Amino acid sequence: MRPQDVRRLMGPDAIVGLTVKTEGQALEVPVGLVDYVCVGGVFATVSKHNPDAPVGLDGLSRLCERIRHRRADLPVGAIA
Repeated sequence: MRPQDVRRLMGPDAIVGLTVKTEGQALEVPVGLVDYVCVGGVFATVSKHNPDAPVGLDGLSRLCERIRHRRADLPVGAIA
């Protein structure tokens, strides 16, 4: 669900997060609407099928930089 829709349905006090996997997604994060962003998956996993290749540590760093360039205080986490 889009963060805009979550905010509309849940209100301003809801904690809203977003997961990104690409630079394009990182550049489109609605930084004024989300409370945190996660980047993933960083590493490959055998626990589930993931059609997207892992971004690795370099990708995590690059995507964090893109996100924080737009809003420096936005928490960014890593998945897998």
